Amino acid sequence: MQPGEELQAVCTDPGVMHDIPAWCRINGHEVVEQRQRDDEYVVVVRVGEAI
Repeated sequence: MQPGEELQAVCTDPGVMHDIPAWCRINGHEVVEQRQRDDEYVVVVRVGEAI
């Protein structure tokens, strides 16, 4: 993916609500949105510049 593009991850593990933001901080990406719908957890990530 290119910097600025967004990825929507739809997961069933509630741990992603903590794991993906931590991964983003380490790797220079940005969490744009987090939400839960029924038994799914949705995290939208904006790709940052390559480190």
